[in-house]
Amino acid sequence: MKEEGKALNRLYEERENFILIGLTGRIGSGSSQVAKILKNKSFAEVQLPPPQRDHFNNIDERKYKIIYDYLSHHWKQFQCIQISDVISSLILETNTDDFLDFLSYQLREIGGYRLHEEEYNNLKKFIDNLKREKHLWNQEDKKEIPFKEKNYSYFESYFEQLPKLTSKLKEILEKSSKTTYSKIYKLIGDNLRSSGKATEQSFNQENIFTIADTTNKIIKTIREAKKDRESTLFVIDSIRNPLEAIFFRERYSAFYLVSINTFDNNRKQRLRERYNLNDEEIELIDNLEHPKDKLKGKDIFISQNVKKCIELSDIHLNNPQNGKENIPVLKKQLAHYIALMMHPGLITPTPIERSMQIAYSAKLNSGCISRQVGAVITDQSYSIKAVGWNNTPEGQVPCLFRSVEDLLCHHDEKGFSDYELNNPKFREKISKIYPKNQVKEREKSLRGRNHSFCFKDIQNQVDGKQNQVHTRSLHAEENAFLQIVKYGGEGINGGILFSTASPCELCAKKAYQLGIKQIIYIDPYPGIATSHIFQSGSLRPKLDLFHGAIGRAYYQLYQPTLSFKDELSMLINNMD
Repeated sequence: MKEEGKALNRLYEERENFILIGLTGRIGSGSSQVAKILKNKSFAEVQLPPPQRDHFNNIDERKYKIIYDYLSHHWKQFQCIQISDVISSLILETNTDDFLDFLSYQLREIGGYRLHEEEYNNLKKFIDNLKREKHLWNQEDKKEIPFKEKNYSYFESYFEQLPKLTSKLKEILEKSSKTTYSKIYKLIGDNLRSSGKATEQSFNQENIFTIADTTNKIIKTIREAKKDRESTLFVIDSIRNPLEAIFFRERYSAFYLVSINTFDNNRKQRLRERYNLNDEEIELIDNLEHPKDKLKGKDIFISQNVKKCIELSDIHLNNPQNGKENIPVLKKQLAHYIALMMHPGLITPTPIERSMQIAYSAKLNSGCISRQVGAVITDQSYSIKAVGWNNTPEGQVPCLFRSVEDLLCHHDEKGFSDYELNNPKFREKISKIYPKNQVKEREKSLRGRNHSFCFKDIQNQVDGKQNQVHTRSLHAEENAFLQIVKYGGEGINGGILFSTASPCELCAKKAYQLGIKQIIYIDPYPGIATSHIFQSGSLRPKLDLFHGAIGRAYYQLYQPTLSFKDELSMLINNMD
């Protein structure tokens, strides 16, 4: 191979030598299964389903053959970092007796279990031994020799011991109930993001990235220790705090947040069968990592929020398997994106990805200050018929561009309704929430941000009850439907609806009435739209979870580095 071919291989080797994947998803969706696949040392161990070699039925089978053949030459093992083990490493930073006293108290309060003296002493001995090992490694780190030539076994030994500490704590915590481990480790995680210490809850904004920072130090340490030896590919299992996902995204262009999703019935069945959890225990754990109520204040920074993590994900995998160890569908999806991380543009996007990418981009047009949603309607051949996003009716001003000060001072009156300008109860309520004598303090806190407000929230406080009807915005699906009517487009009977969030009850009825035959979505909308509306009658549409790359990952993975024609020319025409 001549110099051009060697340079080309060097170009892609750089990509293959460092990849960072963060896994997220609701408990039972399959994150641990994906991590297990990525930890395989060789391509043969992955056991990917063999591709079709002839008589292809569709373009997807041809794409999979290309993916399979590429990975057969380029597969590399991923190093798995468990966030629970990172939390365990930070427990080692706490005084042992203080931590065990904290643990004993929480066990009694949360699990109703008293830590026996023998358990206390054994745990203390185990933790202190780990601390001594860590101290030895730190002393080794201070020696004035190149890092890559240090006794790397110290760090390996320390890092391999962390899962044992996590397992030992889990074993003790689950003696009271199967959910106690989840409760207490969540509490410790929240404490670390809040105070920087496992046992303290006091909040200091300097500590919100404590867990992410520690994870990053582990990554950097391993990369430095392995320099000139081998590639460093990492999978973090699993990210449950959205700000930690943003932390890695802003530091590494090679970071991809991957969500593993599955239908809720399948997920719960796995948890019942594999972990022997009952419905009450599943609901409790779900509420810990996927809170029903909207997070407020410091909880936005320190708490778990898997729903938001899924919303932020670069790649979505659909795990349809139910109670089976052999997971060919999940493996094939994962292989697709690992190959593209190593070699962008190896294949082209699917029609489903292309359509959802448009919906994902469209949502950014939304002027809603609560949540942005995008929707696309296509025919059965994925030809786009309409695009929509949640927003106020045309001619009205979205909430993002209105301000409390303008309303209270009667500025920009065209931006507000007669009701907002003149209703005494509404104006009294908003004046109490945003008093005039605090204008300067608010301006100082906002630091140039527009002081928008949500009409629905204020009106619900006026009425003393929650009512979705007060939203000023049309929903994204609703807006897409109306675009067809407004501009005289084609009918959509038998079409496909793509939405970044599954339809609410009102939009679900409209989709059903219009004859939508398939709905592909990313994030489930809370409510009974699926079970009550879509799973009713004789014209039930098919509901599918989206799997694919969207947002920045869509371009990162599918934009070729060089034209494939040029690549082939360098590799084939310049052979020695």
